[in-house]
Amino acid sequence: KGTIYAIACGTSFHAAKTASIFFNEIANINIIPTLPGDYRGQFSKSLRDDDVIIGVSQSGETKDLIDIFNDVDSSGLDVKKIVLVNNMNSTLGQEKSDVSIPINCGPEIAVPATKSFMNQITLFYYLAIRLAQARLSKLGLNKDESKKAKENLENRLDSVSFIPDLIQATIDSTKEQVEFVARKIYMEPSMHILATKITGVAKEGALKIRETVLNHAEGGEASEFKHGPNTILGRNTVFGVKNVRSMLKKYIQIIDRIYK
Repeated sequence: KGTIYAIACGTSFHAAKTASIFFNEIANINIIPTLPGDYRGQFSKSLRDDDVIIGVSQSGETKDLIDIFNDVDSSGLDVKKIVLVNNMNSTLGQEKSDVSIPINCGPEIAVPATKSFMNQITLFYYLAIRLAQARLSKLGLNKDESKKAKENLENRLDSVSFIPDLIQATIDSTKEQVEFVARKIYMEPSMHILATKITGVAKEGALKIRETVLNHAEGGEASEFKHGPNTILGRNTVFGVKNVRSMLKKYIQIIDRIYK
């Protein structure tokens, strides 16, 4: 009945953006992924009874998210509160929600972790399937349509168990290509990762590059690249050490012409 908001920061926000695709395409339900600050500015005054707040946090101690849950509590509205959290013994996991769902990705031992993102989107995928199954009887489908929809959802549910093998197969089959690309870009000062529809994945990929090798990287919607970001690319963009020499040579030639 109400509006569903998925509120999170960093990697968890990127997972929420990806989750909105699952809920749209599998369950035909709209969820709004948003950062805590954006939620305050765009949606906090529009909250109504029967709305749903989904908080996503690895640590369960994200202060911006806890503050929003406190605000929801103080509003007096009948808002359902759900958290997807890795640390179930945290503030969000124990105190701030009606339902706490464990992400189960183990302790975070490094900042550039990928396991939390993978588990979060897998959990969202599973939730979207189960929600679609629960809503199936309310869609008014005829017998054949209902049977086809049930089979499709059962196949999707079965596919969850294939995910670990698919990840391993991807790693095993792309080692050569990954090494090739890594050698090409490891000295580049800046890069853009572009996507269509799956911008959450592009943003998470860029975040992992920033966290791991401390290079500037941005992820975003491919069609938006022409609206600004592409203007910083060109003759004066430096890519790698080998291009520094040619850039300096170009500048020296310009300076020589000026002084002549």
